[in-house]
Amino acid sequence: MERKVLLSKYFRDEAIIAREDQLEMKPSSKGLERLKDRLGLKDWEMLYVGDGHDDFLAAKGANVFFALIAQGLVKDLSTVRDMKRDAEFGGAFIKKAGSMIPKFIVVFNYDELWWWFKQFPDFENKVKAVCFDLGDTLVVGGREEAYNQTDKDWPTWDVDKLMVERGVDKKLKGDIFGIRIENKWRKLGDLPGMNSSEVRIASFFLLHLFDLKEKDLVSVLYSEADKEMRDKANELSKRTDIAINTKTLPEGITVKELATMFPPEQFSVFIAAGLLQILKRDKREPSMDDVVTVLLSSFIWISQYRKHEIESYRDYCKVPKGLKELLDLLVRKNKALCIFTSKSRKIVETALAYEKEISGR
Repeated sequence: MERKVLLSKYFRDEAIIAREDQLEMKPSSKGLERLKDRLGLKDWEMLYVGDGHDDFLAAKGANVFFALIAQGLVKDLSTVRDMKRDAEFGGAFIKKAGSMIPKFIVVFNYDELWWWFKQFPDFENKVKAVCFDLGDTLVVGGREEAYNQTDKDWPTWDVDKLMVERGVDKKLKGDIFGIRIENKWRKLGDLPGMNSSEVRIASFFLLHLFDLKEKDLVSVLYSEADKEMRDKANELSKRTDIAINTKTLPEGITVKELATMFPPEQFSVFIAAGLLQILKRDKREPSMDDVVTVLLSSFIWISQYRKHEIESYRDYCKVPKGLKELLDLLVRKNKALCIFTSKSRKIVETALAYEKEISGR
C-alpha cells in the first residue's frame, strides 16, 4: 500500500473555507452554509466530518449530516453521549425512500466511514458532498509538536519585557515563567466555544495561575453574560487595549454563545471577566492588573506558537489510516470534496501541499 499521499489533488481552492474566509468562527455554521451555496447544495446533501463539539454544533446549524471521527479532541464518552442526547440533531433521522438516515454518526476511523458509503446506498445517494475539518481530522499530529516547540522557547524576551513594563511582582512573574502547556490544553477543546488555540491557552493560563478548576470554566461558559460580567469585560478591554462592544449584546446571552460573535482574544476577555466573578464569590479576587498581565502573557505565548505551527504541520502531521481509500472512493462516486476549518489558509496550504505519511493508527 502507498505510504504517502498528497492531499492537494483532492481539494480545489474554492472548496476551502479557512480562518480568513469567515466572519464568525466555529461553532458558527456560516462557513458550512457558504460552502453549500457555492456547491448548490440543499439541506442534508452534505456530510461534515470533524473531531470536536464545535464541529457538531456547526453541522447542526447548517443542516448537514455530521460524522464524529473520534481520534481527535473528543475522546471521552460523556461528551459523545451528550451529543447523542440532542434530540433535534444528535439522535434524529432524515427520511429517504422509506429509510431512516441518522443526522449524526460516530466512527472511530476512516475504514468505518468508508463502510457507511459502501453499505448504505440511501446514505451514499443522499450525500452529494463531503466536507472535512483539518486538524485531527484530515491530518493528525502537528499541533502537539508546535506546542512542545513553543514550550521550549518559553518564556520569551517579549514576556520578560512585559513583566518589566508592568512592574509585576516576583511571585506572579515566577508563576508565569514556570508555565508549561504540554498536553494539558487538550481537554479544554471538548468544551463549547473553545475551538481556537488562543481561547484554550488564555483559559489555561487563567485557570492555572489563579488556582481554578475546569468546572469553573464550564460554569462561566454556561452562565449569562450579565451586567457585572460586561462591566468587568469592558474594564479588561480598556486595560488590555483589546476593543470590544458589549452594548449590542442581547439580554440572556450565554458566554459560550459569544464565541461566534467575537474573535478569540475578545472572547478570552469575557472568559476572564467570568472567572473574576467566581474568584470574587470565593473571596479571593486578584487585582485587575494581575489578570491583565496573565491575559497578555497568554497572547504572547500563542504568538510564539503560531511561529512554530506552519513548520510543525509541514514536518510532523500524518494522514490517518483509511483516509486515502475514502477520498478515492468519494472521487469515483463524484462527491464534491471540501474543507471547513478554523486554521489559517497558510496552515491549510502547508498541510495539503506536502506529501504526508499515512499513519499506522
